[in-house]
Amino acid sequence: MTTESTLKSVPALGTHPAFGSNPSRAETREQLAKASYDLLVIGGGILGISTAWHAAQSGLRVAVVDAGDFAGATSSASSKLLHGGLRYLQTGAVKLVAENHFERRAVSRQVAPHLANPLTFYLPVYKGGPHGAAKLGAGVFAYSALSAFGDGVGHLLSPGKAQQDVPELRTENLKAVAVYGDDQMNDARMALMTVRAAVEAGAVVLNHAEVTGLRFTKGRVTGAELRDRLSGDEFGVNARLVLNATGPWVDHLRRMEDPDAAPSIRLSKGAHLVLKRTSPWKAALATPIDKYRITFALPWEDMLLLGTTDEVYEGDPADVAVTEQDTAQILDEAAFSIRDQQLDRDLITYAFAGLRVLPGVPATRRRPSARPW
Repeated sequence: MTTESTLKSVPALGTHPAFGSNPSRAETREQLAKASYDLLVIGGGILGISTAWHAAQSGLRVAVVDAGDFAGATSSASSKLLHGGLRYLQTGAVKLVAENHFERRAVSRQVAPHLANPLTFYLPVYKGGPHGAAKLGAGVFAYSALSAFGDGVGHLLSPGKAQQDVPELRTENLKAVAVYGDDQMNDARMALMTVRAAVEAGAVVLNHAEVTGLRFTKGRVTGAELRDRLSGDEFGVNARLVLNATGPWVDHLRRMEDPDAAPSIRLSKGAHLVLKRTSPWKAALATPIDKYRITFALPWEDMLLLGTTDEVYEGDPADVAVTEQDTAQILDEAAFSIRDQQLDRDLITYAFAGLRVLPGVPATRRRPSARPW
């Protein structure tokens, strides 16, 4: 069984000559049970459904099932960014950043321009902070060069000018502000768009369909047993290849194939807060917390999105939630660069958390990502 990591809700989608362009759930279950597929994708996050989309475009018979909503987990709990990965420059991953920029421009300008918007980022440089102005200035210039200056030229800005665009910017001990450009996206809508594209390419999809077991032929996984969580009906799907795209649940599905399968991933929780804004924001803040981490403050749907955390998570993925500790950490880190009046807890409108799926065994309590900003 092939393994991939995964990542809201639309009714079951699919097409079939006998059922028309919008079959009912019962008709979709019947279609899934009677046909044999080249590929069964288990997991309706962005990686699973984009794989299904490409496979269907290639002429394969494709089925997609998810135990919950499409994009109901990690794929709707991100920081809402399309970015090239400024922090990767610190490790010398120049080629990776250039490739990321290429993909970012493709999504924001060709694939889904209606779901992505350019966003200016300010990196504040404070006295005694983890990075100097010269380093960050050079970094944002190189970053913009790797995107062929498509978002303008990375440069340094005076604190006074930056505060005109971000009135809540904390200016005490602020030496300079580095400027660069990236994009912001609606992650859940991006995923749902991909689901619809997969259906239009011929894939048959069903959400709220839980895998209860796997089918085997001569020791190979050749399908899955499923239960419709809405109706309780049980059915099965046959496929030549089954793709495990269940993200945080990847090892749970692997153990259905091999009960003795060793853990293959570790999980990192990323929590976010969404607050009412006390003033207009014309740019986002990306504030270095230490040598490796940054915290974001992003204008988002007329509000302010703060985050994210990066903590080991070892519980049930279905139980992931924002805790009081997460809230305190996010607000404390945001206070490095944002004035107190914008961080009043009464301004918090909602919060959400998702799980990053990282390779390796969860052996220590170290910061999971352990990656430079």
